[in-house]
Amino acid sequence: KINNIQLLSDSSLQRMEKCESFTVSNSDIFSDNYGLTNYVSRYKGFAYHGHGGHVPGSNADFRYLPEFNIGFAVMINNEDESVIANRIARLIMAYQTKDLPQEPVKAIKAINNSTLDISGYYIRVNSKFKAFRFFEKMKYIQKIWYKDDTLYKKNVLNGYSTEKFIQTDSNEFRLVNYNSIGVIQVNDPVEGQVLYGAIGMLKKISPIYAYSLLTIFWALLIIPFIITVFALLRLLIFLFGKKKDKIALMINLWPFISISFLFAIYVAIKISIQTNIDSFLLLGNISPLSLLIFIATIGFALASLWTIYYIFKNRFAKMSRMFYYGAVLTATFNLIFTIYFLSNGIIGIMTWI
Repeated sequence: KINNIQLLSDSSLQRMEKCESFTVSNSDIFSDNYGLTNYVSRYKGFAYHGHGGHVPGSNADFRYLPEFNIGFAVMINNEDESVIANRIARLIMAYQTKDLPQEPVKAIKAINNSTLDISGYYIRVNSKFKAFRFFEKMKYIQKIWYKDDTLYKKNVLNGYSTEKFIQTDSNEFRLVNYNSIGVIQVNDPVEGQVLYGAIGMLKKISPIYAYSLLTIFWALLIIPFIITVFALLRLLIFLFGKKKDKIALMINLWPFISISFLFAIYVAIKISIQTNIDSFLLLGNISPLSLLIFIATIGFALASLWTIYYIFKNRFAKMSRMFYYGAVLTATFNLIFTIYFLSNGIIGIMTWI
């Protein structure tokens, strides 16, 4: 309500706070956790309703405790400062709840006759943006395991993200410190058997696939650095050395040329974000940024293939074996990146379609 003008009716607000269209278990586990663009974030047993996120140039979070008639809004004019916004929000929640009565958490009784074993590695399969799915699959690999009657879950790349659950039904797992379901196993019509809850939608993968994704993730961070070092050293040797061997130079330069296409995409997106240009508007239409991504991903794939051919063709070149095998290693990883990007629809991606 603003100046006695009612913007939302009570019935509309109540509907926004409930999940009525998604029933997947014997208990109404989502009604208190999800609604229409309205979800619960928990702080020391208190369930804040609300919504948060960012758009180019700003970051915002809105939360409220309906049973206590209090809430807050945090707005920052920088979309990259989500960590700061979260710290401010938690300080406010600590202040608002310090004198509030807290409902005691009921004791959870685990079932003892279950044969359901969901331990293993999982990837997220419900990405908000399909184009980013290739990155989320690597960054958010989850490991789930049992210890006694407790189920543990953590992000493999974040050792401080461990959560504990107790199984209370044939396919439901309740958060140990909260009166709410945290994980449920359901049969998705597209993905098959998945885990669903506050963690999103997770699909089980093999340990080999999980470690392959982790290897690609770390290689994407390390290999460009190695490529750059080898290219610079070889260029210095060529410029200041006595022997001007162009083949030896190009063997180490081609991996750098290949990875430069990815550098160009990263720099262009970073610049567009820092100048408060709407990246989604640029990506959703034919623009210099969307065309750059389209051309550069194809360029990266072609350059990676050519590099492998060039290095193999000149495998008997007279040069330092350290530099040669360094080129082989980095070129091989560039080819692996190409295959991974291609399998996820990134090579030649037309973001405006």
